[in-house]
Amino acid sequence: MPGVTKSDVNKYKNENYAVKLCQKRNMYIY
Repeated sequence: MPGVTKSDVNKYKNENYAVKLCQKRNMYIY
């Protein structure tokens, strides 16, 4: 399962959300 992509960050326009989502999935932003 992929981590959080830049498109996800752009979609939500909220880096904090993306970071929390990454931590929840134990993945990295790439």
